[in-house]
Amino acid sequence: MYIFDDGKWDIHSDNLIAPLNFSFLFGCGIFDTLPIYNKKPLCMHFHLERLFNSIQYFGIPFDNSPEDITSIVLDGIEKYDVHEGKIRIVVDFGTGSKEDYFKRSKNASLVVLLIPSVIHKKGKRSWKLTKGWFNRSKTNVIFKHKTTSIMENFISRERLKNSEFDEAVLTTDDGILLECIFSNIFYIKNDVVYTPSLDLPILNGTMRRFVLERCSEKGIAIEEIITNLDVLNEVDAFFVTNSISGAVPIEFYNGKTYRTDHPLMDKIVEICEKEYFA
Repeated sequence: MYIFDDGKWDIHSDNLIAPLNFSFLFGCGIFDTLPIYNKKPLCMHFHLERLFNSIQYFGIPFDNSPEDITSIVLDGIEKYDVHEGKIRIVVDFGTGSKEDYFKRSKNASLVVLLIPSVIHKKGKRSWKLTKGWFNRSKTNVIFKHKTTSIMENFISRERLKNSEFDEAVLTTDDGILLECIFSNIFYIKNDVVYTPSLDLPILNGTMRRFVLERCSEKGIAIEEIITNLDVLNEVDAFFVTNSISGAVPIEFYNGKTYRTDHPLMDKIVEICEKEYFA
């Protein structure tokens, strides 16, 4: 792992986190994770647009521009010759003073983690899903942002590690279908593609956005809706998306086996394979 902190790239991580850092103390920060493939950060403009929307929404006193971060990321990829991996960009509210850790003594800080790894596995694959362990309020807008206060997601991922499942489906308290822990959901019914609406407390995932745009461009019928979790019992097929995995068909959920060879789903998976991981 390579780390950009305090204005420079470094391979050392000693004393990296300040004890009074607001992300460390309170989870008051935002982040974004994007893939690197063939030495290129994929859909970086989508990721930075979302990151800076969150910076503005939460009023984080951040001085860098999207162009600054782009330059830092490209410099790191070139400096360490990273052909494939992940970039994690973290922006926090700053650091508290020694006299009163609630009082900020330093403006927002930027940390960038560059992680070489294999992210793209070629060949057909599918996932098994289970129901998530935590429900959400329909009015909680925090889930529209990638914040560093992600205990719920962390605990869920730890539980998944000890199970046969790859992801978990999330809903509101009254059963409205939302998303998965680290993926957005799409399903197909009567040759129309559906995905939960951004009016709900879900993340505007970059692969979600990519799929919506490509479907619209290629004349594939696609709609954003609000519907109950039970709809998954009636679908022809469904798949999930995230920026690291692309589009992944679902083979099993809630005791039901789903087809992973639906022609329309195959077409969308192929579009992601050829045009996203290009």
